[in-house]
Amino acid sequence: MESEDIPASNEAPVPRWLITVYIVLPLLGLITWYYFWNGSTGWFDRGYWQELQEAANTTFPHQ
Repeated sequence: MESEDIPASNEAPVPRWLITVYIVLPLLGLITWYYFWNGSTGWFDRGYWQELQEAANTTFPHQ
């Protein structure tokens, strides 16, 4: 008792969102791998924000 409204699996196209996810996620993984290969740098580095906090006098406790 197959329904006439649902096409067979070999006739249904692959959804565009699935193709997009399959392309975007590996790219994001490679980009993340590149940025964190030798440890975090720039904004991702913990020490980076510490310097900014000290310059803005927003560290706790205030020194």
